[in-house]
Amino acid sequence: MELIKRIRIVADVWERDKKSFAANIGMNQQEYDAYFSPTYQGSLLPLLDAILIRHPEVSRDWLYFGKGRSSLRNDPDDDENQDALDELSALWKKLVELEDELRDREPTLRPEDFVE
Repeated sequence: MELIKRIRIVADVWERDKKSFAANIGMNQQEYDAYFSPTYQGSLLPLLDAILIRHPEVSRDWLYFGKGRSSLRNDPDDDENQDALDELSALWKKLVELEDELRDREPTLRPEDFVE
């Protein structure tokens, strides 16, 4: 499992949205989102450390290397939860794709369309 996916699993278990999770680990949403940018070239270590400081119950080996169990309520190594996590991951990926698509579109309505 990819490192980014493990980070998103932790975020999904603890908070309902990115902004809340970012605040939970002591970051603003913009700072948190930068770690997921395709052009980001920095280290993920500050993000990983922030997660582990706020959530020490998360296994460091699992978060950093994908080894062992996560120690989360919804452990992805638990077969009963794997289907739900796979579905959640697919939905998350689709959401990101749709957000990107909407961001790239030209606006179809303009303010002058509403002026009589």
